[in-house]
Amino acid sequence: MWACNANKSFGFNPRKWNKCEISISNKWFHTLVDGHYNEIHEIERMEMLAKTVGCNPGEHLTKNKSNNNGKFIVCVAASSPVREWGIDNFINLSRIVRKLTGFLPVFIGEKKDLSKIKCHIDFEHINLIGETSFFELYELISNSNFIITNDSGPMHIGVILNVPTIAIVSGGEYNSYCNYPEKYRENILTVSNNDKSCFNCGWNCIYKESDNYPFPCLSSISVDDVILAIKMWPKFMEFLS
Repeated sequence: MWACNANKSFGFNPRKWNKCEISISNKWFHTLVDGHYNEIHEIERMEMLAKTVGCNPGEHLTKNKSNNNGKFIVCVAASSPVREWGIDNFINLSRIVRKLTGFLPVFIGEKKDLSKIKCHIDFEHINLIGETSFFELYELISNSNFIITNDSGPMHIGVILNVPTIAIVSGGEYNSYCNYPEKYRENILTVSNNDKSCFNCGWNCIYKESDNYPFPCLSSISVDDVILAIKMWPKFMEFLS
């Protein structure tokens, strides 16, 4: 908004507990819209915001270009450590998925994620962590068989591009970010803790160790839990070799 010198800007009403949202909303936006947090999904909220300014986001959806290139994307990045399942978990999961499908894993993430790898990657793979621009990332996901990811931007990109998306997620804002509306749900498998009694806590986790570690509802998910879930997912069964 600053870069294009916008005369008007639209945003969501801040949630009362979120000091950051309150500060940003009062500083940036001319018009605020009710975001219906924990009532509707993020993608519906963005559609609502787009329609406020006269756009129809459905016109810009892109279908998956290819599903036979023999590669799958593994996104190890997340916006915060509390959302990170752990790079070593993704490596161990990818090792098993490679054996199941014969596909080549392509690891993506931010440069800072490279220092977090402790597990030796002893199987064929492509490591593009910290090497991709947004547009390169978009193309990689668009042309992959499926994507495995944290709760992060690539999760939403995969779903929108009609790429089968496997997301290992916490419960911080489960309804807002992970629990997709019916029309998208066929294309995403969310693997989460079975105990959802404290989900949608708004990231105010009372059980977390610190802001530098994943939420317990995320760290408690094992590689075996994910493998069990994906083996039962119809979208994944077609890839089994």
